[in-house]
Amino acid sequence: HCKKMREAYTICCNSEQITVKEDDDIHFFFAVRSVIFKLTKGEAPDAAQMNRRVAEMIKDALTSEAVEEIQNIGVASDEEIDLLSAEYIKRLSQIPYKNTQVKLMEQLLKQVIESLKKVNKQKGIDFTKRLEEIVKKYNDRSDDAALANDVIDEVVSQMVDLMTDVNNARTAGDSLGLDFKEMAFFDILKSVAVKYDFADKFPDDKLTDLAKQVKELVEQQASVIDWANRGDIRDTLKMNIIILLSSAGYPPIIHDEVFKEILEQAENFKRHSPSRPYSTFTNDSFTIAAEP
Repeated sequence: HCKKMREAYTICCNSEQITVKEDDDIHFFFAVRSVIFKLTKGEAPDAAQMNRRVAEMIKDALTSEAVEEIQNIGVASDEEIDLLSAEYIKRLSQIPYKNTQVKLMEQLLKQVIESLKKVNKQKGIDFTKRLEEIVKKYNDRSDDAALANDVIDEVVSQMVDLMTDVNNARTAGDSLGLDFKEMAFFDILKSVAVKYDFADKFPDDKLTDLAKQVKELVEQQASVIDWANRGDIRDTLKMNIIILLSSAGYPPIIHDEVFKEILEQAENFKRHSPSRPYSTFTNDSFTIAAEP
């Protein structure tokens, strides 16, 4: 509609019959259309920056309800909430504006995946790729309103599925007798074995034992204060991991890239080892401009 209005306005913009108020209204809709386009096509601008900029521009014109603190919906101010819980996902599904719902879910997924990645680098990479594919489908949707709505519904469904899978990653190791941290090493050991074609030599039970040993070694070796800045400690850790893996016959043929990927996971793990579940955040961490 804005495109049609722009075409018409271009033809008659110099007409004296257009009042100042009408002229202001027309440019207002042009501006709104521009913001919505940027939010729903291609790389969207950073929501936090947009919120700050909008607040500065119109702080005297809007009431506090114009910026919705999404995580405060029905939540006490001092309550910690699980962004991936069924209850919270249900709250998201109740947002009536589909584009806002998609963009909010996208940003929440980025947030929890990035937090997961700090412990389990491989899973974080896998989930990031899935999210990027879903977002691409959303950005590439048809201009036809009916078809676009179908795509948005599918995208929302896929994002909910992804949220569920990310949530399940927290307890994925239970069936193997692995805790969340041990599972991070299991995932990288399994991924590398598949990538370099020796997974048949390392079934899950062998990888489970090896993951526990690597995780224990990393925690013991890196318990020194300021270990990340100690080159001697890091080198010793790398050497001990290589010795541990080699003694288990992993990999069957020495391959530097195999050790490199596992060592990266080890350093990543210790650098970001969390004190609480990766999908739990206080409710003051995210705001988004409310949709009109």
